[in-house]
Amino acid sequence: MMILQNLQIPGHVSEKAVSARDKAELTLFRKTQETMKKIKFHPVKTIKTKLNSIKGNPIQICYGFAFGVFMSTTPFIGFKWLVALPIVWLAKWSKMACMIGILQVNYLTGPLFYGLAYLVGKGVCGYSHAFELPDRMSFGAVMDIFFGNMDVFISLLTGGLILSIPLTIGAYFLARSIFSGNFKPQLA
Repeated sequence: MMILQNLQIPGHVSEKAVSARDKAELTLFRKTQETMKKIKFHPVKTIKTKLNSIKGNPIQICYGFAFGVFMSTTPFIGFKWLVALPIVWLAKWSKMACMIGILQVNYLTGPLFYGLAYLVGKGVCGYSHAFELPDRMSFGAVMDIFFGNMDVFISLLTGGLILSIPLTIGAYFLARSIFSGNFKPQLA
């Protein structure tokens, strides 16, 4: 409150108006603080809650989630589920767990993941091209980035597949740890 009282406001404003404005700002600040305390980001806890809510065989849920994470590493942005769901359906794994896995690379994690996948793929494939963003971003520019230059697409695909190995294994064991109490190994 002391900081708000020392606030210099340009123009001639009465003392009551300043304190009313300060009170309103302080009230808004406190409400924002309370809201931020309520919002907690726990991705692993969220995944556990979502996977636990799925009814079905725990083994099929584990396989479906792991395959979903595997598919999330591919550069088929927006079309991953079209490729994944028929495969999951044929394998008789959990389709819902697969969708949860696919959504692990999303608009928040995607830029970091795809940037890393591009660098790994570029290094493995031996491409030496320099990638430059266009001056003006549009849907056409994004499509050109992914499909107009096959070196970029192959770098993303290769890097994504390399990064998918530890991510898929980790996703499987994360899902398996959730169902550890009722997990019965499948006999081949």
